[in-house]
Amino acid sequence: MSRGDSGGEHPGNGKFPAGVRRIELRGSRMGSGGVPQDGDGVIRALLIESDRSHAEILRLRMSELPAGPARSPLHIEWEGSLSKGLRRIAEGGVDVLLLDLMLEDSQGLATFTAVRSEAPGLPVVILSTVEAESMAVLAVQRGAQDYLVKDGLDSNVVARALRYAVERRTLQTESEQQRRRMGRMLRESEDRGRGLFEGVPIGLYRSTPEGLILDANPALADMLGYPYREALLSVDSADLYVNVEDRRRWREQIERDGVLRHFAMRLRRKDGEIIWVEDTARTVRGRDGGVLYYEGGLEDVSDRVHAEEALKASRASFHSIVEASTDGVVVIGRNGLVRFANTAAGDLLGRPVEDLVGKVFEFAMAIGEGAEIDLPSESDEARVADVRVTETEWEGEPAYLASLRDITGRKAAEEALARSEERFRTLVETIPYGVEEIDASGMRLFANRTLHRMYESEEGDLVGKSILDLAPTDSDRERLRKHLERLVREQPPPTTYVGKKVTRTGRVIDVEMAWEYRRDPDGRVMGFTTVIADVTGRKEKRPVLTSPTADAHLVR
Repeated sequence: MSRGDSGGEHPGNGKFPAGVRRIELRGSRMGSGGVPQDGDGVIRALLIESDRSHAEILRLRMSELPAGPARSPLHIEWEGSLSKGLRRIAEGGVDVLLLDLMLEDSQGLATFTAVRSEAPGLPVVILSTVEAESMAVLAVQRGAQDYLVKDGLDSNVVARALRYAVERRTLQTESEQQRRRMGRMLRESEDRGRGLFEGVPIGLYRSTPEGLILDANPALADMLGYPYREALLSVDSADLYVNVEDRRRWREQIERDGVLRHFAMRLRRKDGEIIWVEDTARTVRGRDGGVLYYEGGLEDVSDRVHAEEALKASRASFHSIVEASTDGVVVIGRNGLVRFANTAAGDLLGRPVEDLVGKVFEFAMAIGEGAEIDLPSESDEARVADVRVTETEWEGEPAYLASLRDITGRKAAEEALARSEERFRTLVETIPYGVEEIDASGMRLFANRTLHRMYESEEGDLVGKSILDLAPTDSDRERLRKHLERLVREQPPPTTYVGKKVTRTGRVIDVEMAWEYRRDPDGRVMGFTTVIADVTGRKEKRPVLTSPTADAHLVR
């Protein structure tokens, strides 16, 4: 939370006197530098506060702030009551609100509640006295972006809080929109591979560049100590990192290379326990080259890391630890000869331990990096191991410690999942029927290529637009809107039907539509999925789409 300094200072030093908030009188339309700011890029703030003198002082203080190319200019207006403030907000053009909860016509949290009711998307920064700070904290918990304590408030703090409130709200809105859009577009393909996704013993995930977790399988939720998948989805992935530097290196490497292999880091479980994991991930991009999300798999390598640390810390317990490990452990001298190998290493490499010790380690080693090697196999099935090499000391001499893990099952699961998703994406894009996904209001979230051709639209033009736009007449649009509302409200059984649509060129076509509900985990209707066939000229023939199916459901 942002707070002002505890003591007031002289107006000339850029800080507000005790008890003063920053403000600009409505009608003055003055920017932060004292010059009217009506061009693009200006942040327009509204202060609702009962004391007009404070408004005058705020305008003076904000005008003293230096301009800078990296900061959006601020324009601040003032209204002296909640009722006037709400009328000003309704007029539009307000980017952020600076709100005193104690007004002449409204007191306490009811003031914030009234603002949220009238303008739920407007970012709000609360002004509070020290005595009422607990009330300001409650307002933040209920959706305010921040709060500022009036006493000794610095104009720079005020400006920064307003800018940050606008930026945070913008990021939150974009993140939520992206999360909903990505989740809906990917759900059909995920349904195809859901059984595999849910069943593999590797922690699989998808997350956005902003840190939102779009999806995770039960293995990952269990690894991180969350009772169920949905509980993990509500967590910001950045909060899982023990060391924020790991997060920075993770982003830097995957943005540079597009892939990440065997990235070791520490994560904090829900119960506070710290575990070591290795992350293998890749970047998934859209057709425009932008990052849609990251997908990858986490392995809990705490046992292996602890084994390596125990090897360095206590030679006496080395043998008991590594012999109990299911990972292969090999110590190699600087001359390339194997000095030690545990039983698991012999099993993985297909040779008795006695045959390994004293022989050259035949695999390439990269210090500090993970690598994959082919393992001997008695069958035609290929076997793969992950090898990680660190420097150590053996019997007083420098050496290398190689840890080996059989990842054949994980590799097969990853490849099968990728093939399954690719097959389903190809099917959706090549079937001779239009496929679309809409939200409960009729906004189109996804449309395949066939639907774009059917409606004579450029590829991508249909997404983000309402299905109401394609209704032939205004009365048709109104009937369709009421129909959608009834479906959400009453949820009757899906039925296939024929209707009319207008293409981009103005041509009216007959379409047959089969649809199904899309629901959230609690069973609430989130929208609809629809399969559409062009039946122009065939209305008297047998229906093309006889019934909705689990793989192809649709709505108008």
